[in-house]
Amino acid sequence: MKFKVNKINLDVNKLMNLYLTAQEKGLTEVGLKLQSDASEEVAVDTGRLRASIAFRVGNNTINKNTFKSDKTQSQDSDLRLVRPDTVVIGSSVEYARRIEKGYSKQSPQGYLRKSVDKNRNWIKSRLTKTFDEIMR
Repeated sequence: MKFKVNKINLDVNKLMNLYLTAQEKGLTEVGLKLQSDASEEVAVDTGRLRASIAFRVGNNTINKNTFKSDKTQSQDSDLRLVRPDTVVIGSSVEYARRIEKGYSKQSPQGYLRKSVDKNRNWIKSRLTKTFDEIMR
């Protein structure tokens, strides 16, 4: 008895490039959405914090803002450890963490956490849609 064998040609490099393209595109879309929503969530006094909210996909700076601190580069050195399949959103303004987490008599605003929490379903569907579009 003979079996017919179907051969499948699979270009692994092409597949990996498509995967990485989909990953970067999807995470960039997520970063843009979270940056926009976090900017809307944060209370504004002078607008400095709102204007400084930025995001990164892995170690790549995607938008005009950077995470380099005004006084120290400790924040930036922490970001060098970020995996390429990760979106990081934050601010280089020295008081950003205190506004997010709260301090002394000031209660936390949680503007970054709120933007992530309210967009969880959108993030999942957006990433799924992006991967579906690119990986076809």
